[in-house]
Amino acid sequence: MRIPPPILAALLLLAFRPASAAELSEPRTTLLAKHGTPWRVDADGAVYYRWDAWILGIRFTDGVVGCLNYEKSTPLAAADIFGVLTANGGQTSWTKTGERVWTRNDGALATLDQAGGRRLSLVSAPRPVQFPSTPAAVKVQAGTSLPLATPTPGLIAPLKPFQSAPQTPHAGRPNPEPPKGHFWLMVLSWVPPLLLAMFGKYMLNRQTKLRVFGPSDVIYPTPTTGPAVEPVATAATIDSVSWDQFELVIAELYRRQGYAVEVSSGLGADGGIDIILTKPGELVLVQCKQWKAFKVNVKEVRAFFGVMVSEGATRGLFVSSGVYTRDCRAFAEGKPIELLGRADIARMTEVIRQPGENLWDVKAWIPAFKVAARITTPVCPFCQTTMTLRNARTEAPFWGCPKYPRCRGKREARLGLLSDCQY
Repeated sequence: MRIPPPILAALLLLAFRPASAAELSEPRTTLLAKHGTPWRVDADGAVYYRWDAWILGIRFTDGVVGCLNYEKSTPLAAADIFGVLTANGGQTSWTKTGERVWTRNDGALATLDQAGGRRLSLVSAPRPVQFPSTPAAVKVQAGTSLPLATPTPGLIAPLKPFQSAPQTPHAGRPNPEPPKGHFWLMVLSWVPPLLLAMFGKYMLNRQTKLRVFGPSDVIYPTPTTGPAVEPVATAATIDSVSWDQFELVIAELYRRQGYAVEVSSGLGADGGIDIILTKPGELVLVQCKQWKAFKVNVKEVRAFFGVMVSEGATRGLFVSSGVYTRDCRAFAEGKPIELLGRADIARMTEVIRQPGENLWDVKAWIPAFKVAARITTPVCPFCQTTMTLRNARTEAPFWGCPKYPRCRGKREARLGLLSDCQY
């Protein structure tokens, strides 16, 4: 049977709870052995213990505790009374029979004094006996603290719920701290149930669910899996190719239309130009944007038109798989700029491709493209110097600025356009 961790923790806490409070009918020898040398011993055998703002007087009858007198410098709080009654038979065994009187089941009485409520007396006889008043020399005054004549060996504080009930603050000084030992004992008391709960969870996870077969069950052999089926390769489309392959497809479309094609062997546009198309008396600049989720705004087209003017191009092609804004199309009207969208690319591809050919499968036609096209060396994006192809040990070949380390320009290489002898 599994015991829930909270209940187990409570049981362990009660098992390890220190018995620090004095109790009625406790033998004198046991009390002295448990709490050490008293702070004061009277001639009639009564003993006194003192700690913080408390003085406890104990009077013995026939060698056992017959009367307990708890006195505090401030009025006793409900938690203080609860602790004393709990330590002497438990709170449920006491019944309130008067405004300041409690009676235990066996006839013991607990009385709270009328003057200030700072003294709680417990007697084991049915009729209360007069406990001697606290000697004037050790009388507790409210708001003052008495120096200890000798160190008290142990604390005999009234037992409170988990030793954590608040105390009434002293006038003019901070509230005394609770004993540190009790706090750490309470913290450590939760370690065993937590470890037990973790171990139980671990054992439950290790258990395997076994199936019990009955007489009517039929155990069939485990079916064997057939040969692994290789996944069917998905045909390349305009959305599946990378952005640099998108540029190469556009260049191949115009190469097959009779244009001389010039592309860079480095990734990234040179001066805002991705492809250069030439025919006798015609210079066409191309910029490609494979934007699937963004619209092409007028800022992009305006910048491309500035490059066209500076390079003296006769015409410009802005190609995108996305959508053009209304302002963008309004800017291109009346200018030598063509805005080609997804529908234009699909129509051109359908007309130019050979029967059964998929132009988006770049690997199929890239060898012929490398032979016919002009592959140029890229320039540094910082200083516009012709770059050098470098072969690094830990990464793929790349284009680097020859002015390194003064200039740290770097561009990735289009390895598919480079011959094997170049790297």
